[in-house]
Amino acid sequence: MTDARRGRSPDERDIDARTLLLRVLVEGLAMRAVRDPGLAKETLGRLLTAAIARVLGE
Repeated sequence: MTDARRGRSPDERDIDARTLLLRVLVEGLAMRAVRDPGLAKETLGRLLTAAIARVLGE
């Protein structure tokens, strides 16, 4: 459920925290690709999509 559906809008701290978490996820994904190049991209895509949706509150 999105923040708007919950009747709230994220404040600056929420936005900063979510932005940092998304950056950490993407940077970690890049590192994982280097360390484990055989990892299925489809699996990573599904995991990242689910994580981003959760971070954004969707």
